[in-house]
Amino acid sequence: MPSTSQFQCQSIPTVESLKGQRFALATRHGKEWAFAPAFETVFGAEIVVAAIDTDALGTFDGDVPRPMDAVSVVIEKARRGATALGLRYGLASEGTFGPHPMLPILPITTEHVAFVDLKSGHSVVETLSNHSTNFSHLDPGGDLEAFLARIGFPHHAVLARNVATGTFEKGLNTRPDLEAAFERLGGTATVRLETDMRAHVNPTRMIQIAIAADRLAYRLSMPCPVCAAPGFGSSDVLRGLPCIECGSPTDLVRAEVCSCSACGTKQEVPRRDGRTHADAVDCPVCNS
Repeated sequence: MPSTSQFQCQSIPTVESLKGQRFALATRHGKEWAFAPAFETVFGAEIVVAAIDTDALGTFDGDVPRPMDAVSVVIEKARRGATALGLRYGLASEGTFGPHPMLPILPITTEHVAFVDLKSGHSVVETLSNHSTNFSHLDPGGDLEAFLARIGFPHHAVLARNVATGTFEKGLNTRPDLEAAFERLGGTATVRLETDMRAHVNPTRMIQIAIAADRLAYRLSMPCPVCAAPGFGSSDVLRGLPCIECGSPTDLVRAEVCSCSACGTKQEVPRRDGRTHADAVDCPVCNS
């Protein structure tokens, strides 16, 4: 007898049914550039921009706080975009940036990209985290030229903020605009500069969104082996790769866990690189 989860999956689309469809993309920042190539290649799909007010769900400048965690926000964005256009399928992205928890001087970028099906409520989220970001800031009085060179100005825009009042101007990507902003905001002694992390003025971030969108499209092409819902893919890792010398478990990844967000099926799969043992140098026993 089919399980309750299998009954719930009956309204979920199959991989084949996604082909040739129109997907709403919730964005005001040109993210169709990042999503369209992969979805056109994998599904022959058309990306339709839903220019909804995504700022209502939080802004990078802090003017509007994010009301939920990043994963919940990206799913909600995708839902609102699909609803606004009257389409069944929605897409969206949401980024977070901050210092590495162990090495604060090293910034980390995380991009969440989501697919939602309004008919069934099914959603799939793919997450990409790495250090490929220019996320940074310059406190008042710092080395302006070194900062601008490091973050890729003028190809990447900056935000200028008065540290006393919180007043800010963003999207600054020319010298005249930057100098005028300094003057309006009180001068270099009172202004903090920050990288503008909105995708349309931050090419480095746009590339990361494109990589994440590629992964999402590929993941959606993978059906669940139990219920056939699209999006069967990696959701966790298992550590404990055994040492080649003594067989003791190490902290290295030994396998991935692939799962289905529709029916909850989980499968353990080997490392993609085929590696089955860790070197002795990574073994806590051999190095104790």
